[in-house]
Amino acid sequence: MQKIRLSSSITFFHKFLSPFISLVAIIVMIRFLHAGTLQRFPPFAMLILLITFAGGMAMTIWLSYKIKKVSIEGDLLIVSDYKKTIAVRLRDIYDVTEMRWMQPYWITIHFRRTTEFGDSIIFVPPFRILSFWVANPVVDKIKSMASCRPPNY
Repeated sequence: MQKIRLSSSITFFHKFLSPFISLVAIIVMIRFLHAGTLQRFPPFAMLILLITFAGGMAMTIWLSYKIKKVSIEGDLLIVSDYKKTIAVRLRDIYDVTEMRWMQPYWITIHFRRTTEFGDSIIFVPPFRILSFWVANPVVDKIKSMASCRPPNY
């Protein structure tokens, strides 16, 4: 059977390197601000800035942790978090949704039953130029492959 890769070839970067690069960028930014203008900020503004940076970093880590590597092989969806790999039948897919408002753009696959990775998984599809307002064809591809199989209750 031919394996069809659905996730981006830079999934590893999004999952492991992106949070580290974000953390380094935030530390450099704080150091740069501290060296110049940070001393002129009132303490309350500094608190808001710190909370904003911490919130952004927490969101980056949380999303990166949830990103999976996804491919299709026959009638199975192969899902990996780089430590563990599971196979889910395509007929166990309940819905496929997409999030186009943030980068990296991601697709969520919702399952009929809970898997080892939970009720849903998130993956980053391959990058497409000028695709902000256009639905990703991967979403329709997964939906059509999953809907042609009867639900397994």
